[in-house]
Amino acid sequence: MNKYVKDGRWSDPEYRKEYAREYRKKYFSDPKNIEKRKAYGLKYANKNREKRRAYGREYVNRPEIKEKKAAYQKEWSKEYYAKPENKQKIADYLSREDVKVATAEHAKEYHAKPKNIKRRKKVRAAYYSDEKNVINRNIVANDWYRDNREHVLSVLNKRKGKESVCMNCGFDVSCALDLHHIIPVVDGGTDDDDNKMTLCANCHRIVHDAMKAQ
Repeated sequence: MNKYVKDGRWSDPEYRKEYAREYRKKYFSDPKNIEKRKAYGLKYANKNREKRRAYGREYVNRPEIKEKKAAYQKEWSKEYYAKPENKQKIADYLSREDVKVATAEHAKEYHAKPKNIKRRKKVRAAYYSDEKNVINRNIVANDWYRDNREHVLSVLNKRKGKESVCMNCGFDVSCALDLHHIIPVVDGGTDDDDNKMTLCANCHRIVHDAMKAQ
C-alpha cells in the first residue's frame, strides 16, 4: 500500500494536487523523459496526421465557427487600427521602398496568372450586376477624374512626347479626352504609362465595343 495512503494524507484533495504538481515538475525536468515524450508525440502525430487534418478542415468550415472567427477578427481589427501607434507603424512599414517594390512585383505576378484573371472577371461581373454598385462607383470615379482630368492627360501625353490629343484620330479638345488602358487591368494589364493612351470619347467607345465583340 502507498505510504501516502497509509498516513491518511491522500484523502486531502489539496495534498493530492500538490503531490501531482511536484511529480510533474520532477518528471519533466528529467532529459530522458523529455526525449521520450517528444518521440511519443512525433509518433502519434505521424499516425494521426490525416485524421487530424480532416477534422481540422471540417471544424473550420462549420458555419458557426466561421461566424465566430469573422466576428473575432472584425473586433480585433477594430481595436488594433484604432490605436494611433499601430496606424503609424503600418504607415511607416508601407512607406518603405523595399515594401513598395515587393508589393508591386507581387501584384504584377498575381494579376498575370490566368486563374486570378478569371477570378477577377467573375468578381467584377458580380459587382457590376448590382446597379447600386455601378452608380456609386461612377459617382466616385467621375468626381475624381473631373477634378484631376487635365493633370492626368497632360502628364501622360508629355511622357509620350505628344500634346493632349486623341492618339487614334488626333482630336485635340482635351476636355473630351479619356484615359484608356491598352490591355485592361482586369485582363492582367498594368497601370504603367506604356499601357495607357488618351482617346476621344468616340474612339474610346469604339475600342471597347470591339473588345467586347472579341
